[in-house]
Amino acid sequence: DYSFYKKDDPYNSNPQINDAFLRTAGIGLTIDPNTYKYIDFGDGDESRFRETDYPKLTLGYEITPVSFGSTYEYRKYTAELTGINSFGRFINLDYRFGAVYMNGNVPFQSLGYFVSSPVLEVSKYSFRTLKFREFLGDKVYFANIENNFSNIMFSFIKPIRKWEFIGFGNFGKTEITNSNYDLASSKNFTVTDS
Repeated sequence: DYSFYKKDDPYNSNPQINDAFLRTAGIGLTIDPNTYKYIDFGDGDESRFRETDYPKLTLGYEITPVSFGSTYEYRKYTAELTGINSFGRFINLDYRFGAVYMNGNVPFQSLGYFVSSPVLEVSKYSFRTLKFREFLGDKVYFANIENNFSNIMFSFIKPIRKWEFIGFGNFGKTEITNSNYDLASSKNFTVTDS
């Protein structure tokens, strides 16, 4: 219950979850049309690098049926399009667009959310300004866009000329049905209104 950065902020206990037993089965499909090359270093190590810049599509489907012994029955569909494209020295886009759709009785602990960064690490494709699971819903739409502008701002200052300027933008929307909101054991979360 203490933070070096926010010494005066009280930290709440974890929210109450729906008392449930969940068994989930799922399947995923990744479509990656890119061409890859390999470098074999002769010692068993290989490095793989991409030759083309096509986006990658990842699809997922999960089911949590009552017939498997689960307390709640719901289905989860996911889709993500990720890619990296460069257009010259200062435009190096790294992006992810996606959606999560759930139908059925989704317990609080399984609701969809925006991926946020851990405190000490900035992970790729994350909402860096949000709290963990701050926005929840059974429908989640998101876009994460990052651009590496290279050393455009720092190239003339000797001690920091190798630093890079990276800008990012996160866009997202969550929705929740009335039945899943009523089912949630904790109402201490936000749903986006625009």
